[in-house]
Amino acid sequence: IVDYSKAIDIGPFYSAYHNRAFVHFLFLEYETSILDYSKAIELRPNNAKSYVGRARCYSAMRKYEAGIKDFSDGIRLGLEESDIFKERGDCFKETGELEAAEIDHFAAVAMRINNDEDWYRQFK
Repeated sequence: IVDYSKAIDIGPFYSAYHNRAFVHFLFLEYETSILDYSKAIELRPNNAKSYVGRARCYSAMRKYEAGIKDFSDGIRLGLEESDIFKERGDCFKETGELEAAEIDHFAAVAMRINNDEDWYRQFK
């Protein structure tokens, strides 16, 4: 965290904010992580990874609506991975949007089947 903070002091570097946010997330410092992810998004608004990182913080804090919005932005920006659809589906489930949750969970499974032959083989 100290090294990322030093880099930020030199200049507003996207990667320093994004990476420091991830470290704060690992230490369960969600509020601080959200602040850094938000700054990273401000610097690079089209980078999907920061939206997904911030969504994971919101989800961990049970702020599911905010998590859904950020997961959706990450997907809209091209980060279509099974884990993201699964996590957004979990947020939908927590808000009672069961049909949306089911759609995302099915999408996550389909992506895993198409992209991970080893995972798929266990069901044959």
